[in-house]
Amino acid sequence: MEGIRTLKPEVKYFLDTYLEQQKDLACATCRLTSEAKAEALHYLEDYGFPSLHSEDYRHIDMVSLLGKQWNISSEGELKTETKNRFATLDGYQIARINGNCPDDAQLESLHESLPSGCYVGSLNSFLSSDAPEKQKKRVADVYAKHAAPDNDAMVALNTLFAIDALLVFVPEGTCIDKILHLEHIIAANSLQMIVDRVVIVVEKNAQLEILLSDTNPSSWDNESLYLSVVEVDLGPSALATIYLSEETSKKHNKLASYFIRQQAYSKAAMHTVVLHNGVTRNNVWSRFLGEHASLTLNGMAIVDEERLIDTFTRVEHVKPHCYTNERYKHVALGRSTASFTGRIFVAQGAVKTEAYQQDRNLLLSPDAYIYAKPHLEIYADDVQCSHGMTTGQLDAEVLFYMQQRGIPLEVAEKILSMAFTEDIIAAIPNEPLRRLFSEAVASYYFRDM
Repeated sequence: MEGIRTLKPEVKYFLDTYLEQQKDLACATCRLTSEAKAEALHYLEDYGFPSLHSEDYRHIDMVSLLGKQWNISSEGELKTETKNRFATLDGYQIARINGNCPDDAQLESLHESLPSGCYVGSLNSFLSSDAPEKQKKRVADVYAKHAAPDNDAMVALNTLFAIDALLVFVPEGTCIDKILHLEHIIAANSLQMIVDRVVIVVEKNAQLEILLSDTNPSSWDNESLYLSVVEVDLGPSALATIYLSEETSKKHNKLASYFIRQQAYSKAAMHTVVLHNGVTRNNVWSRFLGEHASLTLNGMAIVDEERLIDTFTRVEHVKPHCYTNERYKHVALGRSTASFTGRIFVAQGAVKTEAYQQDRNLLLSPDAYIYAKPHLEIYADDVQCSHGMTTGQLDAEVLFYMQQRGIPLEVAEKILSMAFTEDIIAAIPNEPLRRLFSEAVASYYFRDM
């Protein structure tokens, strides 16, 4: 790499580490994953990491976060004190640790239960299997194509060090009858960076409901960095409902990017619940590739102490007759920070677009910060689009009313705070999962009582 000595230290560290590991990475990866690494390398050489001056990263110090001497490894041990909040959920459940694929025993048992033709496991193994060539090509057209290495520095860094990906493949016309829960356990050594890649392909007229949960062992106290990229591809008239759950420690840093591509008449929904974290950056990039497709983005986060949640969305309407409904709510306590940046882009010719965006925030501490920047960019006529944001506090009159009826102030504040995000939880279509999330929110607020 000519000129590498002029790179900024935080970028040079990762590129030097990659060069040291390049031979081992080449041996472990397949041709598909290897080919994307050169493009990722060039992007990082040219652009490095975004600074606080970047319009899209103004509220998270990426340079300081990535400037630490992170150890890039997938090592980890599954601890017995790990608790699965969703253990009672009636569905298909498998656990994995530190970005690795689930073990063979779990996958074998899962495949015996799933409908014929469905696949959950290593992308590399799928591409070298006896699966139909048409399906292999479909998967190859997704990996590092939706999440292109030159899309974003975090995507480039993930692509550079990704060895494999966890593939979820639902073939044409197939409906997985129960929710698929992929539990991801972060059990990292101190200053360990975990690279995780997930590819979800739902073919024409197929259906998938999937929960991606991130958690730490209960006693874990190591600082870690979780670098995740998820690529979702929906065929014509496909249906996918994705739930994202994060309950990790205050020393855990998560940089995640979700890419959604939808063909005609497909329907996608993503529901996000963040209750415990350290520093979290969630990017959602969506693009409609066919007409009459719809997308729902529904999310909430509660941050306290000095935690940070930074949500960035970009929905691209490039085809006519598509629909987006985007709603996020944040609650900030202590010295925490919550940030939302939402962009809806309507291209020329994308007539009959309907796109709605809302960000509502509850500020419960004088030392907490909330930032919001909803944005519309419209180049087509005959569309219906709106966006808005509000930030406020608990209603003093309602609090007084509740106290008059014997409810202590502290309890009244917790009840109203829960009520603020209840509509986000209520929008979750899976009733058992909705109940578990509601219980999780209640346990957060009343954990000390």
